[in-house]
Amino acid sequence: MITARDMDFHHAAGVNHEWAETNFFSFYIPEERLLGTVYTVVRAGLGVCVSEFIVYRGLATDRMNVVHYDVTEHLPMPKSYADYALPNGMHVKAINAPRDYRIDYKGRNGTELHIDYVDLMDPFDIHDASQNARAHGDASAQAAGSGFGEGYKGHFDQTAHVTGELKLGGKTYRIDCVDTMDHSWGPRPEHDMHTFCWMHASFGKDLTVHMILHFKPFAPRGSQYELAHGYVLRDGKVSPIVKAKVASDRVGILGVSMEVDVTDASGGTVSMRGGGIAGGAWLCYLCLHISNTLHQWTTSDGRTGYGVVQDILSMDGIAQRNLEAMQASS
Repeated sequence: MITARDMDFHHAAGVNHEWAETNFFSFYIPEERLLGTVYTVVRAGLGVCVSEFIVYRGLATDRMNVVHYDVTEHLPMPKSYADYALPNGMHVKAINAPRDYRIDYKGRNGTELHIDYVDLMDPFDIHDASQNARAHGDASAQAAGSGFGEGYKGHFDQTAHVTGELKLGGKTYRIDCVDTMDHSWGPRPEHDMHTFCWMHASFGKDLTVHMILHFKPFAPRGSQYELAHGYVLRDGKVSPIVKAKVASDRVGILGVSMEVDVTDASGGTVSMRGGGIAGGAWLCYLCLHISNTLHQWTTSDGRTGYGVVQDILSMDGIAQRNLEAMQASS
């Protein structure tokens, strides 16, 4: 169970350099084809953190479509993760913890972000069996089933109503969307990270589908994704997903469209189809290649929604695959 205590750090004294604690927030303005992401990675064993605020416009396979890019590495680690202000102008504060957040940013070129993340649900703890039908008991089983190995030693997701404004290029954009944040902690060495997918789709305040998926990017279509964890938020009630069928069409490695059918523990189902409208490559770790994409979704009964799809690929796995192909051809 996630409590107010979990808004702050989880490391023990003397933790080594591989321990990481992260939080991720995003927002979107679909009529402008804008996707914004806020990400903080703290390495307590080194006393440093990375702060990222990126805004994409339109869809790309690379990063050439960014309209704001502030990725600042080796900042001093903040004293608190529940309320931190960083030298690059980023301030994140948990309000009414563990429910809501306020994010304020004043950066270069007059760019500003001011948003409130107001919860629509309790934090969803992937390791809490009272919340998640697919939770595992012991530590090794948790790591194997988390989707991201021990990097998700602790992990929760939370869908929220996001409101505020973005000031960019001399123009102010109003933000009003439903999106999902997460918070993770655990050992995260920068090699052999897992390949997986983190995704969601929201259709207003009354319906969201969120999933973490095991991902085999080079498998045949229809067998690339396998459910790790997820939930359906429907009319204010959260039900864990027990079955999922996911297929994706790709241009190279970029997933440009997706078909999703899920069943939750209440017996409810959601069928939806989506396609990318904004986003691009995201290199939050050099050992990963991530397609960070905003999809526009349509349910089988005609509802339109939006949500992020992150296909996360291990560069170690890609290198090994290429090495084996090279050896086979020599």
